[in-house]
Amino acid sequence: MSRTKRPWGYWEVLKEEPGRKIKLLTVKPGQSLSKQRHFKRTEQWLCIEGNGILKMHGDTRFALEPGESSFIDVEEWHQLVNESEEDLIILEVQEGEECTEEDIEREDYKRIQKDLTSLNADGDDESMIEED
Repeated sequence: MSRTKRPWGYWEVLKEEPGRKIKLLTVKPGQSLSKQRHFKRTEQWLCIEGNGILKMHGDTRFALEPGESSFIDVEEWHQLVNESEEDLIILEVQEGEECTEEDIEREDYKRIQKDLTSLNADGDDESMIEED
């Protein structure tokens, strides 16, 4: 299984088939994913461990605790935030005509580019993928 690093933590793809991808996201304490949306897929998130915040519908905040889930529709802006002091682990199920990393629009793209540049400067390779 491969692990893809990001400034906020990492993800692992558990299963991939046409029209569906299942990932395990680990968000480190105090970190957040970029505010984003997708045009060709929906996402369902199930909180496995830790406590997080899902921001949707503008700045509406929904608490995520173990066992709670959320549905994110196509073109819906969303952001996952870990304000706790422990890892936040989310099971993400993507479904749609295209479940790829290219199907994403980020609102704070400049922050992402800066974070990726600093991560690469710290010695990680360009792809930020580790093989287990």
